[in-house]
Amino acid sequence: LLSHQESIFEINTNILETNLINILILIGILLYANKVAFSATLENRKKEIIQSVENAQKDVKNASNYFFISEKGFTQTLFWLQLWKNLYQNEKIKIINNQYNFSKQIIENNFDISYKLIETTEKKYYI
Repeated sequence: LLSHQESIFEINTNILETNLINILILIGILLYANKVAFSATLENRKKEIIQSVENAQKDVKNASNYFFISEKGFTQTLFWLQLWKNLYQNEKIKIINNQYNFSKQIIENNFDISYKLIETTEKKYYI
C-alpha cells in the first residue's frame, strides 16, 4: 500500500508556495512603502502646521497692535469730542445770554417809551 512513509508534519522550504512567508513579505513591503511615501508627506504637513501656527501668532500680535492703536485713537477722539461739546455748549450759552439781554433791553426801552408816552398823554388830557 504505502511504500514509503509520509510524514504528518513537513516544512515546505519553497518560499513561493508558503503563504505565511508571502504574507510577511507583503506586510514588510507595504510598511516600507508607506514609511517612504508618508514620511515626506507627514514632514511637509508638520511644517505646514508649524507655519500656520506661527502665522496665526503673528496675526494675533498684529491684531493686538491694531486694537491698541485704534483704542488710543478712540480715546483721543472722545477727548476732542467732549472738548468741542463743552466749547459749543459754552458758546451756545453766551449766544443765548446775549440774545436774552438784547431782547430784554429792547423790551425795557419799549416799556419806557410806552410809559413816557402814557405819562405825556395823561398830562396832556388831565391837566
